[in-house]
Amino acid sequence: MKVLEYAVNVEIPAGTSGKTVTFTPPAGVVIGCAIFKVGGENSGFVSAKITTDSNEDVSPLTHIDNYRDREAGYIAGKKPLLLDTQGKSYMVTITSNANFDTDLKAQLVLVYENDNTKSQC
Repeated sequence: MKVLEYAVNVEIPAGTSGKTVTFTPPAGVVIGCAIFKVGGENSGFVSAKITTDSNEDVSPLTHIDNYRDREAGYIAGKKPLLLDTQGKSYMVTITSNANFDTDLKAQLVLVYENDNTKSQC
């Protein structure tokens, strides 16, 4: 079975300003992503980034709303990426210049290429 999505949960407790989660997604080509979030009231500037485990930017630190799911078709609504994961480890970081007033629960969703013209063997 071909993987089409992979999700990474990030929970940041109230009173802290951020968290980094390391993950190893299945091998394949990721073509888009989105971060869905609940809670996380914050008076500061909240940003997110995705990096390799050697801290190279896959998607640089930008306002977390840059990772929102847009009002478009499923694929077109995601933040574009072109990442061949190759079974390597990555990190997602969500951070703010102020502590969160409430717990933030977020989920990074990676969307894989779905090219049915290629063999799935």
